[in-house]
Amino acid sequence: MATAATRRGLSQRLLAVPRKTGVYMWRARDGTILYVGKASSLRNRLRSYLAAPSALASKTRDLM
Repeated sequence: MATAATRRGLSQRLLAVPRKTGVYMWRARDGTILYVGKASSLRNRLRSYLAAPSALASKTRDLM
């Protein structure tokens, strides 16, 4: 689970992510692809992953 400081840093990086349709990948620390997703707004989708852990679905918490 990401720390609060890590989440703040990621929030700043989200400003560079487009609001356009696209795909994204979750990777393990070793680079293994864990999940490939698609979104109509990449920024909004990624921002949703930074929500409070209790607000996330259990499968999403496992990815984080």
